[in-house]
Amino acid sequence: MKKTLVSASLLILCSQTALATEVDAEAYIKYRENLMTSAKIHSGGIGDILKGKLPLQANLQAHARALHESISLFASAFPEGSDFGETAAKANVWSDAAGFAAAADKSTAAAAALVKASETGDLQAIGAAMADVGKSCKGCHDEYRAKK
Repeated sequence: MKKTLVSASLLILCSQTALATEVDAEAYIKYRENLMTSAKIHSGGIGDILKGKLPLQANLQAHARALHESISLFASAFPEGSDFGETAAKANVWSDAAGFAAAADKSTAAAAALVKASETGDLQAIGAAMADVGKSCKGCHDEYRAKK
């Protein structure tokens, strides 16, 4: 009886572990998509304000900080062993992990510079810093993201 109970418990535990792995695969992909969407939304808000479409210059700092926070999480969203599922990430995100981490660090640094520029209120400096963020994002996408 004990042997059957132990065997049944192990079977349940193993099946739950397999199910958790499936859920994690989808969760990682969704998490990465959400981070990228967050970055896109805050970049768009900054762009619309800088282009004069919205008179919301007081919101630039909040957008810059939120963009920096999102970008700073990118590298952690692609851990070793998360190269699964349907994703736009190229295989070299994992095979060239050091290069990907360096590209993510460059984007994080550019976003940190944007935060500093946003604290000045100087729209020209903010625009230049935002252009640097865009260049760093494009560089990472060109190297580590498949074309849609």
